[in-house]
Amino acid sequence: MKRFASMILVLAMVVCLFAGCGNKEADALVGTWKAEVDMTELISGAMGADMAEYVTLSDVIFTMVLQFNSDGTFSMTLDEASIDAALNSVLQSVKDGTIAMLEAQIAEYGMEMSVEEMLAASGTDLDTLMAEMEAQMNLPGLAAQIISEAAGEGKYDAKDGKLFLSAGLDYLPDPECYEVYTLEGNVLTLVEYVGTDSDGSFDGLYPLNFNKVA
Repeated sequence: MKRFASMILVLAMVVCLFAGCGNKEADALVGTWKAEVDMTELISGAMGADMAEYVTLSDVIFTMVLQFNSDGTFSMTLDEASIDAALNSVLQSVKDGTIAMLEAQIAEYGMEMSVEEMLAASGTDLDTLMAEMEAQMNLPGLAAQIISEAAGEGKYDAKDGKLFLSAGLDYLPDPECYEVYTLEGNVLTLVEYVGTDSDGSFDGLYPLNFNKVA
């Protein structure tokens, strides 16, 4: 019986060797990783030219969570609290920028009045204007949309400093699309994205530094 068990163990080892049992490079990624993604420039660039002149954004940070599992699957999510904080920061900047824009308009037309007086002449007030702006932005709905669209899962592999991610659990990673990465201790850095489907829109976000948290 012992001899039989030993033969089975040796056979299992041989099978692993010939079948490429496990992937040491991919195995090193197993765990939970978090990155603070600075979206300030990307969101600033999406603003219209009129508002961009008066709105100054800063520290618009999203927390991204990557989970690599030992079965070769991964998931990506955005931390809800970080999205709420970032969007509230954007809202406050837009409010401040709106007031600055109105003040500039008053100065341009040579009027001697405050923003509150100008709004009163138009039949409204600053609190109402800000409330309408906040309702139009609909932060809860926007946050839910961002989180939903960013969430993803699929299969992954890693080879020669390239991280391959599939677009779903039913698909294998595309060998032509990958993240160039480095791994030093508990810091995973996504250096750049390479792929035929890249339009360069997110190039400014790289490099992305993830810290291992679990």
